[in-house]
Amino acid sequence: MLRVAAVLLLCAAASAKDPYCKGGVSPSGKHAQLACCAEDCGSLCGAKNCEAGGRFKCCPAYIKASGRECDKDNAPCVKNPIPRHFRTCKAAQGILGDDGMSCCAASCGVW
Repeated sequence: MLRVAAVLLLCAAASAKDPYCKGGVSPSGKHAQLACCAEDCGSLCGAKNCEAGGRFKCCPAYIKASGRECDKDNAPCVKNPIPRHFRTCKAAQGILGDDGMSCCAASCGVW
């Protein structure tokens, strides 16, 4: 029984969401806002030789292709692939303003 409880606890920890990449490593440069690498990637996260640490763990392009969202999964994952306000505005059939934050009714027309 104790063994089953330990396995369940490990599974729950492995599936935790991490929207701020606190359990992973953020790449530097142009990929900083894109991906959250696995913690063990260290300096290989987003580096030219990122595949040395495992392409699906340390290379932002492969992490993005995986479709794992940090809002739902832990690292490696894609950071906020679509801002929540955009998803909410789109779901309301609205038009997102140029500021990226405002949402207007579709009847307002294009900004």
